[in-house]
Amino acid sequence: MARIGFYGGTFNPIHMGHVEVCRHAMKQLRLDSLHVIPTYIPPHKASPELAAGEDRLEMCRLALLGLRGAVADDYELAKGGVSYSVETMQHMRWLYPDDDFYLIIRILRVSISVPHLYGKSLSCQPVSCSLRVDDVRHLLASVNNLTLSIIECRKYFQVF
Repeated sequence: MARIGFYGGTFNPIHMGHVEVCRHAMKQLRLDSLHVIPTYIPPHKASPELAAGEDRLEMCRLALLGLRGAVADDYELAKGGVSYSVETMQHMRWLYPDDDFYLIIRILRVSISVPHLYGKSLSCQPVSCSLRVDDVRHLLASVNNLTLSIIECRKYFQVF
């Protein structure tokens, strides 16, 4: 059984903060692989200046070259439409039915609304979050029935 991480985002462009999250997630969660998945259309924000999907995918490939086990995954770009994590994870569960999944979420703001997820199961536990240390207390107070691990990225956090 493999330990597979999934990290989605616009990656417009991917930057060192994203790469540090990947590096720390791979190490701290002992992942065998990490799929970095650029969104086609993000559901949570308008993106009029979004670079072409192929360009963002190639930027991800280049940024991940030195990170063994990390791959740029074109699933959401190939699927098209609005990209929802729950749908992507359901597809990944179909592809990898016996593996352990870790959803990596980089949280910049704690007030998150996910109405598209209501009534659906991610079948992906635990969820691992990369966030500023000050936000941990607020996040933990708002999460129920979820195994949560906080990825420490001290080098990354020093830029805030």
